[in-house]
Amino acid sequence: GAGKRFVHEALRLNHETQILNVETLRLVHDIQILDHDIQILNHETLRLVHDIQILDHETQILNVETLIFVHEALRLNHGIQILTVEVQILVHKVQILKVYIQILKGEVQKPLDQVLIAWLLNATPNWMLLICYSTTH
Repeated sequence: GAGKRFVHEALRLNHETQILNVETLRLVHDIQILDHDIQILNHETLRLVHDIQILDHETQILNVETLIFVHEALRLNHGIQILTVEVQILVHKVQILKVYIQILKGEVQKPLDQVLIAWLLNATPNWMLLICYSTTH
């Protein structure tokens, strides 16, 4: 009796151990699959990080190019402003020369013209005054 019961119990325990072994192997297999999935996710994450770094670098390049473009536009605008002022100066000089020609022809009349001549003396470079003086005297 007791030996038979012992053998029966041993066989039952052995059977449960085999079941546990199979379940353990299944768990190990599941863990290996999960580990593989994690490695794939890590690889994809690294690729995304790399893509983000490339995009960041391209953004920095675009920022620099935009700054260069803005700087060039400001420089051109400044040049245009200088040219505008130079044209205004030339127009002013032409007006002064026209009045000098009128003075030389004796077409200037008083008294308003004396104010004009005084203004011209203040607004005119010395070389123009010398020309005017040498032509009239």
